[in-house]
Parts: sequence; C-alpha cells; structure tokens
Amino acid sequence: MIRNEKGIALILVLWVLTLLTVIVGQFCYTTRTETNITRNFRDETTGYYLARGGMNQAILKIIEQINNPRPVEPEKETATDDNLTSSGKELNRPWRVNADIPAVPLPGGWFKVRIDNESGKFNINTADTALLYMMLDKFELPVEQRGIIVDSIADWRDKDSLHRANGAENDYYMSLPEPYQCSNSPFRTVNELLLVRGVTRELFDRGLKNMVSIYSDPEEKDKSGGKNLSTWESNQKAEKEKQKINVNAAPPQVLFSLPKMTGECLQAIMTFREKKDIRSHAELVKITGPEIFNGIFPYITYDYSSYYKIQAAGAADGFEVRPAIEALVRFDKKKEGYHFIQWLDYVTQTQ
Repeated sequence: MIRNEKGIALILVLWVLTLLTVIVGQFCYTTRTETNITRNFRDETTGYYLARGGMNQAILKIIEQINNPRPVEPEKETATDDNLTSSGKELNRPWRVNADIPAVPLPGGWFKVRIDNESGKFNINTADTALLYMMLDKFELPVEQRGIIVDSIADWRDKDSLHRANGAENDYYMSLPEPYQCSNSPFRTVNELLLVRGVTRELFDRGLKNMVSIYSDPEEKDKSGGKNLSTWESNQKAEKEKQKINVNAAPPQVLFSLPKMTGECLQAIMTFREKKDIRSHAELVKITGPEIFNGIFPYITYDYSSYYKIQAAGAADGFEVRPAIEALVRFDKKKEGYHFIQWLDYVTQTQ
C-alpha cells in the first residue's frame, strides 16, 4: 500500500514538473516574441522618422537650389568638405533631380532620397495626339489598341460627348459590366488613366504610370508684353510649351520614346546628367549628334516645373525594413514657399 502511494506521488510530481516546463517554455517564447515585436516596432518607427527627416532635407535642398542656383560645373571636393563627416558631405552637395543620391548616414541609421520633377513626363491633360502616340510607341502595342487609347484619352478629357473615330464616351462606359461616367474633364489623378478605354492594368504597371503627369504650372504672361504676338498666337505658343519634356528631368522610358532615340544616345544623356544639367540646344546636339537632335528638339525644354515628387526611405542600423514616404510638392518660386499636393506613407520603393 505504501509503495503504491509512493508511486502515485512520483507520477504526480513528474506531471507537475512537465506542466511547469510547458508553462515556463511558453512564457519564455511569449516574452521573446513580445521583445522582438517591440524591437521591430522601435526600429520601424526609427526608420519612418529618418525617412521624414530625409523628406524635410530634400525640401530644404530644392528651396535652396531654386533660390540660389549653383554653378553647373561638376562638384569638386573642397577643403570645407574634407572637414565634414560622411553625412555632412552628402548634405553639403547639391542633390540632383532624377539621379542617384547617395544614402546619408546618421547616428543609429540612415536615409536615402530620390527627387523627380513632373516636367520630365508626358502631361496627359495637355499632350496632343502626336505626343500621345509617341508615349505609347515603345510599348509595342497593336496599331488598333494605340488608336483606341489615344482617342479615348482625348475623349475622356474634353468637355463634349462626341467620341472620336476610335474613342469612347458615356455610351461605351455605361455599357460595361460595372458602368461609370466618362469624366469629360481634365484628369485629376494619374490612376484615373486606368478607367480609359484600352488602358490595361498590365500596360499601366509596365511603365506607363511612371511616364505620365497631370500637373502643369499656371500660365505666365507673355514676356514680350503682347507686342509681337497676337492673343491666339500667344495661347498657341503657351500650349506648345506645356507639351514639351524637360530633358534633364525625364526618366529613361520617356527619353527613349522620343523620335530617333537610341539606347546609346539615351545612355550618353543619362551619363551627362549625373554631373550637371543640359542647358541649351548647342549642348544637347554635342551629346546626341545632329540626326537624333533634329528628331527630338521640337519636344524638348530645359525648364523645370514647380511640381516635385520626392521619395524618402529610412532604416535603423541592422534593420532590413525600410519605411518609405512619397510626396508630391509644389514650390511657389514667387513666395518662396511650398505646399503638399499628395502624401503617402509606407509606399513601395522605386529607387
């Protein structure tokens, strides 16, 4: 009887030890998980605010470069730069549009910024038929589909309800399984392009979304004071200028869409832009050669828009996740101010 009681007690002790082991193991696992979650949250928050710091620094850089343009010669190391830390050197140099900007290291992490300007894209609110066809040329679409997209873009943004030969108005859009109205007004967002007949998600994501813009600067008064041009001529000239693409801000896909452009010439332009802007037709023809220059110069400008797209990413040291912020900012050159048109947190990085 006594032996049986001792055996039962031993079994109970073993079960209690097993139970305690499970409880302690679960407690350790929970504690470790919560510690990791807390650390990840801390590092992600650090990265996010590093990215916000990068965004603020980019805005400051743009304001400085708008108000006090630096010489266009390639940057050189100076005695002042030699006395700076690596982060100080990066902050001290000009940050170029549509070019690689080195990451800026800071205590506990780093941030990296990319700056683009809307003047380097096709403006789907102002582009004429020829420019829209040019935009689609390198996508190797069937001729019929290109005609449908071009005419449908024009129908979408005009005020009337008369559709072009290959276009679409309310009768087409209201007949779809999920009907909606044709805008008959300028595009309000780039994503609105997905609603246009012929524009597929695959085409949009394959690069079209990065080639287009809807933003153009307010019209400026004719600098000639109207003495040399009639009102109609002035308006025509202004419309043509709106359609031109800034060769210094255009992404490679846009430049490659220009007439006669080759891969070799594209690379030459991109290499030149790494150091300084192209400032004139004379400078551009030296890079492209006369034949390509004659094909592209009617569509080229060297003027920047007041609309800048800034993407900033940040990360804590040793942390892989890089929270990214993207903002569209309009800079008012006259008032030396700026305001945000769009702000997106935690976006997918494009740099």
